[in-house]
Order: sequence, then C-alpha cells, then structure tokens
Amino acid sequence: MALEKLKRSIKQIFTSNEIERYSREVEERLPSPMVRKEEGAQLLYPWNDMECKTYDNSQGKYRYGYPEGAIIHYTASHGSLSTEFSYARGKGFCYFIIDKAGNVAQMAPLDGWGYHAGKSSCHLGNGVSKYLVGIEVICAGKLNDRLETWWGAPVASDKVRRNDQGEIFEKFTDAQERVLNSLLVWLKANNPGVFKFSNVLGHEEVSPGRKVDPGASFSWDLSDYRKHLEITFFK
Repeated sequence: MALEKLKRSIKQIFTSNEIERYSREVEERLPSPMVRKEEGAQLLYPWNDMECKTYDNSQGKYRYGYPEGAIIHYTASHGSLSTEFSYARGKGFCYFIIDKAGNVAQMAPLDGWGYHAGKSSCHLGNGVSKYLVGIEVICAGKLNDRLETWWGAPVASDKVRRNDQGEIFEKFTDAQERVLNSLLVWLKANNPGVFKFSNVLGHEEVSPGRKVDPGASFSWDLSDYRKHLEITFFK
C-alpha cells in the first residue's frame, strides 16, 4: 500500500517523461516489505554505496535513538564520493553524502549523531547536529557573477540557477534530487514515530547569516518542500 502511494505521488514531483523511470527506481530502492516501527528501525541505509565504517565519528546517541529530521547541505566542492567520505572522516564529521550520479555514502549508523551543522539552532534546540542527520550533496553551491566556483572552475550556464536576489548557484543534478527524495522518504518510513518531514531543514535555516546552502542549488523552496512531503507521503 505504501509503495502504491509513493508511485501515485511521483506525478506531483516530476514531469510525465520521468514518471515511469522514477517509479521503477523507487520500487527497486524501497525495502519489501517496508520497515514497520514495531519491527525496529534499520540503522544502515540499504542502498549505501560505500562500506559504513566511521562509527568512531559519532559523538553520542540521538535522544530517541534515531534522527528527528535532516539538514540538507551542499559540499561546496567537486569531489568524488570516496574523497568526500575521506575528507569528512578526517575532519570528524558524520553524515550522508550524495554524489552527482546519485550514489549514496552513509558514514555511521543512524542511532549515533555526528557533527555536520556547526553553530546552529532550530525549534529543537541549539547545535542541531545532535537532533538531525546531515545530508551533504556534492555540488559547488554558490558561484560568482562569472559562473565560477570559489576555486575558479567555470560552470556551464545550463547547470546554474538564480535565487530571487539574483545570486547564482550550481544546480543539484536530477539524479541527486531524486535520490535525496528517496532517502528522506526511507528515513521517514524506517522510523515514522521519530523522523518528521517538518524537521527537514536547510543549513541556511539553522545557521542564518553564516550559511547559504542549499540555496538555489535545490529546485524546491524549503518551506514548500516540507509541505509537499507532509501532504504527499504517509498520510
């Protein structure tokens, strides 16, 4: 039943040309049957593309043994899944990573929290890393007026998007947005009593004035995206 509801909701997310393809992707990615809360939440994402081995980066246990939501970031880099994984491990960070092809790396089990958001706050409290899991999307993020990254690499004009203030960002790829959506839906389905779509936030929302991600890299307005998730899934 949940899978059929997911398929129906696809029509509200993507164009008609993408519906059939994405429907197959969702069906392949979802557990069968979907995990019920009473069976116990899984701590490892089933479609992790790298070995989960950085348990030592966890700083403690989430208060409910599972993240209450997620923070969407971009990496402001152009690394591969493995290089971003190694960088984060060396810095003591801990989060999910999504590369441009839509591959996913999970850095630690979902019962332990790790640093990803720095100085931050939201309605749950200060230091949101201990409440919300980080999802880092490999993307250059904000660009200069010449469509260049902070390290001077040019970005093609068809791969950028401007926000309402005219600031320019490299866009998440279609694959990244599809997989981000699938990951968030899985995190909710895996433990619906704890993970809330209303707690899916952008780094810019929990660290205003300090961070601007995901900004216009993400095609959705974050407030609209939360409403969409709430209305579309698991009602």
